[in-house]
Amino acid sequence: GQFAPTVLGAHEESRGTLLILLYQRPISWGSESMALYRVSPEDGSQTLLSSTPSPFWPPTALLPRSDGSVLVATSGSGPLLRYDGCNATACAGPSALASAASNATGKAGLAEVRTAHGKTLCLVTGSDQLTGRGGSICCERRDGSLQTIWAPAT
Repeated sequence: GQFAPTVLGAHEESRGTLLILLYQRPISWGSESMALYRVSPEDGSQTLLSSTPSPFWPPTALLPRSDGSVLVATSGSGPLLRYDGCNATACAGPSALASAASNATGKAGLAEVRTAHGKTLCLVTGSDQLTGRGGSICCERRDGSLQTIWAPAT
């Protein structure tokens, strides 16, 4: 329903675990929180890494990065959120990234891609659930700008 929680998961390859993001939509019932968990697929053990008030924009993608941080894409014109300082038991609360990727609208997917210059962030932009628009795929350039690498035929 309209106020159902959003749950996203991603494989944290460096630890062999899963990251689970539980988002509860900001409403007036007092349960508005966003929590990041690490879950062991071996035994099901869970570690709460961070719990904060929910942002207005629901999350659409979760990406553990090779530097140990975790990125969360938010819907609409919401920012990219970054959890820093993640270790075995905790992450610092999310902060909004100041970047072209963060300013892109309609974020619906994230990937870290190895290139000749190291790793770069690629994302789906322009996705719109209301109109059914699929969006395009963009990657961050070394100067921080975005380059469209795929767009649907018009």
